[in-house]
Amino acid sequence: MKKLYFLNFLILCFALASCNEDADKINSPIVGEWQQSYYVDDWDKDAVNTMVFRSDGTMTWSGTIREPDSEVDLGYQFYAEGSYKIEDGKVSVPDYEYFTTEYIASGSYVSKDELYANPAFFGIRPFEVNAEQTVLLFPGGCEGDQCFSDIEYYRVDN
Repeated sequence: MKKLYFLNFLILCFALASCNEDADKINSPIVGEWQQSYYVDDWDKDAVNTMVFRSDGTMTWSGTIREPDSEVDLGYQFYAEGSYKIEDGKVSVPDYEYFTTEYIASGSYVSKDELYANPAFFGIRPFEVNAEQTVLLFPGGCEGDQCFSDIEYYRVDN
């Protein structure tokens, strides 16, 4: 009889744990893969920034370099991963690790394992997703003494 109570207790624990995991899922139009790509004349390359927001509250953000009109990454300029929160229409990434090359502005790129840790702060940024959920916009504005232009990312995948 004790084994039956123990078995029921285990089943109840697993059921509560799985319910708790579902409750922690983020249901937001920001969830998915987003990309921004632009040509840089001085480098004769495309710079590609990719943000991936997962429903489990984790995210990655990377900057890669490609030959013009190519889908193949030559290497990384930066890579970040961590967790994000959404509150009052703003996304923050309070806990993340950021890795970078030494000379991003020069167009340098390296393999992901050659990036080095670099402390950085993502900030708290307002965001908007258009009605079709194809464009993620971080509107321009100022946060403290830092000012930003509008930044648009386009949905790659859900």
